[in-house]
Amino acid sequence: MRAASAALVVQSGHMGTQDPVLVPTDEVEVTRIDRILPMRLEGLWSYFTEPSRFNLWFPRHLVAVDAQLGGAVEFTTAIGGHEVGQVIAFDVPQMYAFTLGQEQFRFETHPEPAATLLVFRHFSLLTDADRPRWEAALDKLERVLAPR
Repeated sequence: MRAASAALVVQSGHMGTQDPVLVPTDEVEVTRIDRILPMRLEGLWSYFTEPSRFNLWFPRHLVAVDAQLGGAVEFTTAIGGHEVGQVIAFDVPQMYAFTLGQEQFRFETHPEPAATLLVFRHFSLLTDADRPRWEAALDKLERVLAPR
């Protein structure tokens, strides 16, 4: 989905968030994927905030996260460098979001009977061509969480 004439800017928010605000440009793509995951909310949170679990499914390699509002998230790049972002929303267990360069990743969770609804949003200066990559990542998360 293309956000009409908007770019991502982060401003201070309230209640455990620094809400993203869209300001006029023509640069931001928003990918939103809703997915029912086969795990209760309480068990799912660590798959977003613990590197060993996050790396089982996310297409980028998380090295470290300071899981609190304003904390750092550190990833390694494909060429061995590092990227550092910032946690901009941390409301356990309902919302977690961080920035990384010109991107923002947002994970919103909602309890369902014996499962969790995940609303994943990716804000980026890139095109929505990334959507298949995020669909594949969430497919992988679903397989990781599937009961054995």
